[in-house]
Amino acid sequence: MTPWPRLSRWRSTATSLVTERSGVTAALLLVLFALNCAISVYDDTVTYDEPGHLEIGSWLLGGSVDHCRDQKMPITALNALPGAWVKALGLSLSDKNLLWISRLPTVCFAVVVGYFVFEWSRKLYGGRGGLFSLLLFVFCPTTIAHARMAANDLYCAGFSLLAVHSFLRYLDAPSRRSLLRAAALMGVAQLTKHTALLLFPVLAVTFVVRTWARWRPSPGSASWPPRRIARDGVVYVLVVWAVLNVGYGLRPHFATLAEDSAWLQANTEFVPATPRQYDSELAKIPIPLPRAYVEAILFGQYFNRTGRGHGPDYLFGELRPLGWWYYFPVAFALKTPLPTLLVLGMAIVVTVRKKRWGLGSDEGVLLLVPFVVLVFFCSACSADIGVRYLLPIMPFLYVFAGKVVAFTPSRWSTGWNTSVLVLSVWLPITSLSYFPHYISYFNEISWNRLLLYESLSDSNLQWGQDDGYLQQYIDTHPGRVTVNPESPVTGTVIVDTNRLTGVTSDLETYRWLREGHTPVSRAAYSWLVYEIPERQSP
Repeated sequence: MTPWPRLSRWRSTATSLVTERSGVTAALLLVLFALNCAISVYDDTVTYDEPGHLEIGSWLLGGSVDHCRDQKMPITALNALPGAWVKALGLSLSDKNLLWISRLPTVCFAVVVGYFVFEWSRKLYGGRGGLFSLLLFVFCPTTIAHARMAANDLYCAGFSLLAVHSFLRYLDAPSRRSLLRAAALMGVAQLTKHTALLLFPVLAVTFVVRTWARWRPSPGSASWPPRRIARDGVVYVLVVWAVLNVGYGLRPHFATLAEDSAWLQANTEFVPATPRQYDSELAKIPIPLPRAYVEAILFGQYFNRTGRGHGPDYLFGELRPLGWWYYFPVAFALKTPLPTLLVLGMAIVVTVRKKRWGLGSDEGVLLLVPFVVLVFFCSACSADIGVRYLLPIMPFLYVFAGKVVAFTPSRWSTGWNTSVLVLSVWLPITSLSYFPHYISYFNEISWNRLLLYESLSDSNLQWGQDDGYLQQYIDTHPGRVTVNPESPVTGTVIVDTNRLTGVTSDLETYRWLREGHTPVSRAAYSWLVYEIPERQSP
């Protein structure tokens, strides 16, 4: 007997075991994910945004969030909790350990998100599909990177997924409990990031499509009476509103746009688009929302209009104040593992082949959310500073990609299954190859890891997380080392990539280094080491 039938039987047996024990396998993957996050982040220094997030979280725990703090959101009160407990118990921790435990709530929530990715995909595509979607989640470098931070990006991604999933389940089986759950999760999503506002048009379209289908019911289905639609809609909005106000400590203030604008002008760099923008009678109507929430929206609009609130946008060696419409597709293509990109391509092929893209279906929504978010960031966001802004679309794409293993083509089935297997092995290898520096991950398109800065910078590469690795390099390399010199020097020079690319310095400051020299080594990936010989001294 040839070995091929034996191999086929072994593969069939292994697949059956994995499918039958998919819950156990999923639990093991999630434990691996949590350990990877917790261990890899321990030596990361505080990133640029984390102090602000922890500050507003502490303010909320103290009951005081009267005004916006940049665009930071209340959800990071979860990350401020460990520090508050340490203080209340009178314990003494080093700054490093205190930062580490402040990051762990995000890790814990990310595990919950991974579980729902698995469950939603398993519901649609079976046990193998669920595990495959979870594999994409567990070994996504961007997900790992921000699942370890005391910041709001992962919370926005997770609660967006939970809010949409719960709303679809409400549409499947309407009840008071499912309605309240869906509305409460949508309310919490609004406490994570203003990106979650984009969920409202998605759910509105989905509701209209499904309601229209129920007005023209098929045999055995029931239509929705208009009275129930109106009642449930009012309840949904009221619960979202209530959760949003509770999230800000029940301090709505009912301020007007004119009052919010006046406070922002007096206390921040905010300037209205036109001098009389908020002088109308409409702008004098009190808004029944937390004042800090509305101010943060106004501030975000100001940043998008002016390009302020961050350093200049950087792409392929060029700096711009307002960015590029194609920045985020490029960043997604460079920062997403190639196996994942190929799997998503395969999933789209399957969708087209099966003709399953109805807006009212789960699969339609899994694609509609990423489409709406991507269109918004390509057309209306000038903060082209990191792929993390697209994190909310990633769990939806992972669930959607589970269909790849549930589909077997009538022809070339062996090639299809082999391709899936190869991609499943390739993904952990490429992801773990960057351990523990997941923020700086680039896929194999950027093959030279010393030159990652030539494509993208800012929080794609250097977010302040690698200062400890810089110190380790200096300690283990005795001799004169010059860090971030303001003028040309000789000897060993170390420069962080944000200064090198002009994101946090003048672009001309390091032109001599960018154009005249090539890095020879690195500390992590965001600190580049150059050896400048004496003979080239200016």
